[in-house]
Amino acid sequence: MKSVLYLICLLLCSSGTLSYEGHRISKQSHNDNIERPCPLSSMTCIRNYFQSKLGCGPLGEHILKPYYLEKITADMPHSNASVRFEGVRLHGLNTGRITEFYINRDADILVLEVELDKLIMDTERATIIYHRKGKEPLEVTDPSKAYIYGLSLTYTIRDFHGSRWGDQHVYAYLSHPKINLKLGAAHVDNTGKDGDLINLKWFEDMKLTVAETLISLGPVYMTAFFQTKICDMTIS
Repeated sequence: MKSVLYLICLLLCSSGTLSYEGHRISKQSHNDNIERPCPLSSMTCIRNYFQSKLGCGPLGEHILKPYYLEKITADMPHSNASVRFEGVRLHGLNTGRITEFYINRDADILVLEVELDKLIMDTERATIIYHRKGKEPLEVTDPSKAYIYGLSLTYTIRDFHGSRWGDQHVYAYLSHPKINLKLGAAHVDNTGKDGDLINLKWFEDMKLTVAETLISLGPVYMTAFFQTKICDMTIS
């Protein structure tokens, strides 16, 4: 779990300085400021590049499928709620593909895009916490499963400066949101001890609530993709 938190922090914060001497950088003919360190089809080159830059280790022979996380938390401000996922299994990371990878030298930004046709987040315990003004929050817990289709993860690093890592950001983008969410009975029909219904805003606009929650988890998905496809952050 500590290694996962480390990589999530690494994706959002600045990290150390390392050099890379691998695949010869090529330039696009229509823009001399765009440099591509590796062909998109060469995962070996991409792995070597990030292993050199991040100081992480090569992937082991046995990658766990599905990818497991002990706990994830996220806010749902649209619904005055938050959610805590425990015992999370991510399916479909092995089918993710890198569709863009380049460095804009003028802007000093590295861009890496990953696309996943279908990502499944299966959760043993999903606790929805409904926050109330001047009162204690209400909570309900049950299993849940989310099917996310057409997910794009864009990873950017600003102030790249060759071998120097600067501000980093991961954004999850759904061009045509298609989400299938399965919730347990407690999420659908539950009344708090004081008689207040828990499922108020959560179910009034499910599509928007789920979409904003999933977008906020972009760094988690990218961390899992790195651990599964690019490099092992437990070795540095």
